[in-house]
Amino acid sequence: MRYRVINIINLEEDVMADSDKNWDDVPSLDGLSMDWDYEPENPMGKRAYSRLSSKELRFLSQKNEIPVKIATNKRQFKGLLLDVSQGGASIQIEMKELRESQLIKVGFFLGTQKIISKAKIRNIRESENGNTILGIEFVGLEENTDEFISRLYSSVKIKDWYTV
Repeated sequence: MRYRVINIINLEEDVMADSDKNWDDVPSLDGLSMDWDYEPENPMGKRAYSRLSSKELRFLSQKNEIPVKIATNKRQFKGLLLDVSQGGASIQIEMKELRESQLIKVGFFLGTQKIISKAKIRNIRESENGNTILGIEFVGLEENTDEFISRLYSSVKIKDWYTV
């Protein structure tokens, strides 16, 4: 292991010499450029909102499953809510007839609160058990519903904080 010896006396002299300078001696930041692009880390990735997981939803609703109704312009489907946020949800369905970017309507209950919204299918993937999982984005979610989901998320996180 190598150690670096620092001459503290010279270091103190350098600091003292710098402190004698005037603010006018410090160059302007105009035209400052960086040789790298800084992007702060986002713990949520690309998500705009934090999601309530299926485990958290089960705790809040005291149910093992939360049924969801999905309507297209041609038919209706039933599914199960996997997670939800103010921006959208993940829903498990058995049908494979839907497509990305398709406009739908969804409805489900979170406790006694009925959630009904227009939505757009953002992605579709297959689950391990062969079911289809839809990632949907709410479109025009009512303000009171948006606030309700936000308060649910906050209550879960406060509960987690107090039980740690």
